[in-house]
Amino acid sequence: MSARQTHEDGPSILTDGAEIHFTDERDVKRADRVEFLRGGWIKAIYKESYQLEVYPPDAVQGVYTHTKHLEDEDWW
Repeated sequence: MSARQTHEDGPSILTDGAEIHFTDERDVKRADRVEFLRGGWIKAIYKESYQLEVYPPDAVQGVYTHTKHLEDEDWW
């Protein structure tokens, strides 16, 4: 998805995954793929357990990505 695309063009996708932190006492979950859906909903795909979870916006404190694997790229 290019930087010019808007939310109306489709979901924003983190193909390299991210950590999802919750507003309640749940443990942090590491998703293999994360999509930001309309209304702030989060769709997370967990490859190892063959699961897909959709979280409401009020359940998610934050979604955090890791960039270390990209820091050696020329464009970084």
